[in-house]
Amino acid sequence: MATQGLATVLLLSLLPAQGPAGGAQEAGLVAFRQALLDASVDSRVVIVATHPDDTYRGMAVYMRRVLGLDVTVVVATRGEGGQNAIGPVGSVLAGIRSRESVDAARELGVKLRFLELSDFGYCRTAAEAMDRWRSLDPVRRLEGVLQELAPDLILTPHRSGEGHGQKKALLYVLERVIQGMSTTRPVFYRAVTEEKDADLVLDLDRSDPLRGSTYRALAYRALLMHETQGPHPAAMEDAIPAHVLLERVGGSGNRSSLVEGLSSLWTYRESLDGLLQKLGSTTRAQELETWFAGLPAIPRREQALVTMLQKLPLLRRLLGEALDPSDLHRRLAQRIKAIEHAILLAAGVEMSWSVPESMDLEQKQSASTLDLRNSGKTPLQCRIHGLMEGSPFRLVTRNGTQRAFELPANGEKSLRLDLKVDNRTLSLGRERVTIQFDLRVRGVDLLVELTREIQILPPLRIQALPDDHFLVPVGCHDFQFSLRFLSSGRRSIAGELAMTGPLGIAFLPESRREELPIRVQLQEKMRESMLSLRVILTDKSKLLHKEPRPFDLRFYVADTKSGNPVSRQGCRVTVIPVRVKRPKGLRIGIVRGPDPTVKNSLESLIGGVEDLDPQSLARKDLDAYDTIVIDSRALQRRLDLRAQIGRFLAFAKRGKHLVVLYHKANEFNQDLHGSLLAPYPLKLGSERVTREDAPVKILRPEHRLMTYPNRLKAADWDHWVQERGLYFPEMGTLQYHLYEEIIAIQELPMKEIRGLEGKDSQPEFVPQKGSILFANTGAGSYVYCALVLQRQLQVYHAGAARLLVNLVTPPSWTEIE
Repeated sequence: MATQGLATVLLLSLLPAQGPAGGAQEAGLVAFRQALLDASVDSRVVIVATHPDDTYRGMAVYMRRVLGLDVTVVVATRGEGGQNAIGPVGSVLAGIRSRESVDAARELGVKLRFLELSDFGYCRTAAEAMDRWRSLDPVRRLEGVLQELAPDLILTPHRSGEGHGQKKALLYVLERVIQGMSTTRPVFYRAVTEEKDADLVLDLDRSDPLRGSTYRALAYRALLMHETQGPHPAAMEDAIPAHVLLERVGGSGNRSSLVEGLSSLWTYRESLDGLLQKLGSTTRAQELETWFAGLPAIPRREQALVTMLQKLPLLRRLLGEALDPSDLHRRLAQRIKAIEHAILLAAGVEMSWSVPESMDLEQKQSASTLDLRNSGKTPLQCRIHGLMEGSPFRLVTRNGTQRAFELPANGEKSLRLDLKVDNRTLSLGRERVTIQFDLRVRGVDLLVELTREIQILPPLRIQALPDDHFLVPVGCHDFQFSLRFLSSGRRSIAGELAMTGPLGIAFLPESRREELPIRVQLQEKMRESMLSLRVILTDKSKLLHKEPRPFDLRFYVADTKSGNPVSRQGCRVTVIPVRVKRPKGLRIGIVRGPDPTVKNSLESLIGGVEDLDPQSLARKDLDAYDTIVIDSRALQRRLDLRAQIGRFLAFAKRGKHLVVLYHKANEFNQDLHGSLLAPYPLKLGSERVTREDAPVKILRPEHRLMTYPNRLKAADWDHWVQERGLYFPEMGTLQYHLYEEIIAIQELPMKEIRGLEGKDSQPEFVPQKGSILFANTGAGSYVYCALVLQRQLQVYHAGAARLLVNLVTPPSWTEIE
């Protein structure tokens, strides 16, 4: 099951800019040229997409790297409803994909926002998505973001006729919000499939002269940062299209470029001329427009530096007067920020601020380092202000460190500074901290800000393994797990393990050789230790009650003298009782997929589960097991499995039990790979049942899979989450008579929502009878299951737990407890 301690969704909603318009970590000539391009424009672009992996990277690269526009990507969901190629799904996946999106945005040089709409997986209609999002009010959320960002141009990778209901719904919301804008509407483009339907074509095969690759390759690099969406095509040509095809929505589609006709600073030419006259300047707006437009073409850094230093004082004075309209002020400020950044790069200033990656919650002070390098020909004056207001830290200069100093030409300086905790309410999580200082370049002061993140941790962390939630069969008297102790390594920690919980529960060392109390000790340089425990449930425990309910156990390390916790944060273990009969002494081997949920659940419910990793699978005698489970998507994750398929099928024929959980067609089907993980012909399709409340009909109610060791009831199919199943076998041909179809699931249509534009036509749904297939093979048995069991087990669904136990129990098994 997914570890809940990792499930904290990132609170980050806006990726802070390292430069004036984005977060790309570029330096030297590349960064300098990009800064000049950024200063030459001030139009804002918003790209609206539904999921983190949607195809917006090509248009984002073009907007930033070709046109220099300020780009914010607004993503509706965090992608928690999708599949994961490398790990767990659900709430944990939301956090992982958020971090991947932040990294990809940094690579693209764009900002990032999330609308925080729920991703509940694939759905067919916009009506269903709008119904799920009703309480979240997507229209209001998107309106608020667009009002704040005030874009001149809006793009979306979604097109008319999308197949995914969430994408259809977001496109509907976006078009509705744009139509309702009371001020000047931004120019709006959406993607199209055919070039004949496109009003504009963006060529990504153009070469970026600064970065030495095509814009298509730059987009591909950002795509690879979305590891959970993989495996990505090895060839860039298969992953990123060569052209982005765009259709203008509303207005005239006859435009030669995206920026033609967009609002800009020069929309206010008359106002600028009036302000310039007021300042007594002989410069006019037309001259400034020509100067800005020529910045990217200046051939040498020194030439650019001189002309920008000459113009900056006038632009700053102009900004002080340009308070109305506010849009004029914002556009001018954006250009000035880009110029200031370009000046630093042109002057040869390189800077970095190193802060600790993590700090103890109780740590009072930690060292940081500010490194400055001046490769230019002119000395620079530096004055450190400190940290941005509101920071939970304060900056303390060390003895001998001056806050004001000169950085000589072709020189460098490294300053040791201390971050001291200034706020007693400092809490666990990521803290953003920004240092501010002035650099004087040839008599002009430039404010510099460097932002970093610090992970605030407790001095001692305790983690339950393999999970902090345990499905425990009602009536069991003990269960095992491990505790992992992690310290910062900055000081020694010693104490006794203690537990709080309901009456009638105790714990012992798993080996039972150590004496109580259990001592926990980590030396200053020892950052980790492990301890195996056995929790004992006496007759007084709630697990033996008639109506058992989940309860929590809390473990912490107590000081031997005071009895107080060594750290404020302990470890909570949630025990979830489930009424389930289970096979006694069953030996299970599992080939894990990306998600550990099924393996952890089997370990909790039955025990004796062994992970068949590549090394053990190659050496192990499979007859040591009674059942082998091939987890969902394992064929995609494990390239070594193709060579083992014959062994698995032979294992079943020898009287054993083989269970295969769902796969995609391109991972499973024989016509694609030449091998088949099934005893008889079986072909998977793309059908899925997206409604979690879709009716389930038991076709063979007395089949062992439905009755042994647990008789499944109608209530066991209630309260599923996200969906029923996916990638069902294509049934109906004669060759499938060797499989027994156990259940049928009938997809439910969604009622259309009144007023929803572009109503979705409801397809004719046929019952999916291949959800669970059973076959005898030789002396043994085979099961294929297309149900999304792992999502149900992540929410500790008792019916799914009973079904899983039935699936892995061989039909001939007789010993039940």
